[in-house]
Amino acid sequence: MKSYLILVFVILSVGVKAQKKLVPATVSEFSSMTLPQGTLQDKRLLSTAAAAVLLEDEAKKAGVKITVAEVLTLPSRNTGWNRNRFEELIRLAGWQMIATDNPQYGWLVRGNEYLFYYYDEVPQRTDLYFGKPDGVPNLPGSGPTQFTSTQPTNQQSVQQTTVTQPPSRSGITGTWYKVSATSGNTAYGYRKCQYTFFSDGTYQFYAKTFDVYTPDIVFRKEKGTFVVSGNLLTLTPTSSVIQTWSKKDNADKYGTLLKAQQGTTESTVYAIRFENFGDELNLLLTPVNGQQTQRDGIFGTNSQFPNTYFYQIPPADSYLVELPEGERPKTTEKKPESQPALNAQTAPANAPRQSASPPSKPSGGYTFSVTNWNDGWLSTANADHVLVTKGQFRVYLHFPRDWSAAKSNENVSYATDSNLKIWEILILPRYQVVSPVKPFVNPMFCYDCIYFFEADAIERASGKSCHVGLRITENYVIELVAPTESDFWKEFQDQDKILNMTGYNKFSVALSDLVGKWSGGGSAAMNYYNAYTGAYAGMSAVAISDEFEFYPDGNYRSTHKGAYGMVGAMNTYQLEYSGKATYSNWEIVLPNRWEGKTETFSVWFEVVMGGRILRLVGKNSVKDYTLIRIKE
Repeated sequence: MKSYLILVFVILSVGVKAQKKLVPATVSEFSSMTLPQGTLQDKRLLSTAAAAVLLEDEAKKAGVKITVAEVLTLPSRNTGWNRNRFEELIRLAGWQMIATDNPQYGWLVRGNEYLFYYYDEVPQRTDLYFGKPDGVPNLPGSGPTQFTSTQPTNQQSVQQTTVTQPPSRSGITGTWYKVSATSGNTAYGYRKCQYTFFSDGTYQFYAKTFDVYTPDIVFRKEKGTFVVSGNLLTLTPTSSVIQTWSKKDNADKYGTLLKAQQGTTESTVYAIRFENFGDELNLLLTPVNGQQTQRDGIFGTNSQFPNTYFYQIPPADSYLVELPEGERPKTTEKKPESQPALNAQTAPANAPRQSASPPSKPSGGYTFSVTNWNDGWLSTANADHVLVTKGQFRVYLHFPRDWSAAKSNENVSYATDSNLKIWEILILPRYQVVSPVKPFVNPMFCYDCIYFFEADAIERASGKSCHVGLRITENYVIELVAPTESDFWKEFQDQDKILNMTGYNKFSVALSDLVGKWSGGGSAAMNYYNAYTGAYAGMSAVAISDEFEFYPDGNYRSTHKGAYGMVGAMNTYQLEYSGKATYSNWEIVLPNRWEGKTETFSVWFEVVMGGRILRLVGKNSVKDYTLIRIKE
């Protein structure tokens, strides 16, 4: 038997090298898992037969045979792909993973379906085989099949827990919402969606779309039933209505009902999971067919969870979809409870620790120049970069500058293009490179191309060996240092994790830092042309200006001006607010805002070359202010 296997795999290896009859694949036919860009499926009979033999040699330990196999060739690890990403996509497809005594093999369970897989990362590719068994496997353990669930426990913890029951209705019972921009900025337009799941197995859905560029407001309502089975959620609508309303006073208010029509009733199966982002619990809904729904709209943009919708717990009623007059929702369920109060032991990785008392403010500077994060990282502000450290790992977030004017201290040049020139300028003066410089390999045609280089090196200042990487982006040049290449990728994992390191450029704000005037705003314009004649048809534009002034006694005043519409017939507005603000290191509460309401903002500084940017991000609104100081 073993000699037969060797013969088969020799032939398979030759066939793979020939790259014949390999077809691009985006979704696995067996598992419905979303596949990374560049994946190939090998449909040759010899290849699938060989894979089936390989899988069966291990699967027989569970008392089953493999009847048919799927053979996939995925990108290699140096493209950013890794096993963690594979496991994430498998779970998003609704499968539970059960390990075997061989780490390259494992079982997948989804309801009454079973698959056996083989996963192996080799230097130039990743081999992934799926096999279908001829019966129910005898899996390790007794009693009900155990799997890892990400459903919140009664304490609303999202840490993974081994359970013997699949998620039930109670895991999602309550109200969840999401909001997204319609015109590139939520100041100009938004679409807000809201689910309420009831304990009787029914659900209610609302969506509202507002945009300054359109004359109407669109409101959608839907009712139906839902079923949770394993990590799958099935929605079956019973009614769907789309209403078009005029704008009252040309503002974000319902005016007159102009039209009502039946909406598309989309029965949809989602893979569900719960994740904490910062201190907020999210319900992730991923359609198993990989397609967007008219109900939920456009997918979120988190590359770690592709083809996914992100719903949150509304902290207050002001987060909910505003309903037209006369629309009455079904009696609502209690909202899912929010997470426990943050502290150093339970706070998520990207939550900064609170200081018990602020340090004394340096002369002419800012109160806080160090942030101690709960995941062990430490951020330190510097004139031309932010240094982020944890143990033997260092990350330098270099601010943009004119790299063409800088010169390297080395005679040796690796600079074949402008991006590699930055490697020469930043790395060579401080490190002796002792291995070939490896660039990230992008597809032949890429929109968001990744510019990344790495190599083994010796640090000149300390004489220590290390592995250094450089990621070049529009806003930062990210320099990463680890003891070895293995340590490097174990810590930073992939390009998404590397890019996420820019989120550590956050520093707390004291009242004394805020005193003065701060200003921000922006503008956008769009030209129109007749589709039939090509004649110019005018321009629409939006311009906004926001100004805040904070006083030493804690009072504030803000002025918000704007204009929008077709040039020559623009609508304008001006709003002014004032009151006594309440401060903490990471939060500011401003009273007397729109319609007399109080708004709470997350507040922090981002360090930039020559100063700091003040960020105010609404906790109970979609407002996001980026401000610069214009007067002390």
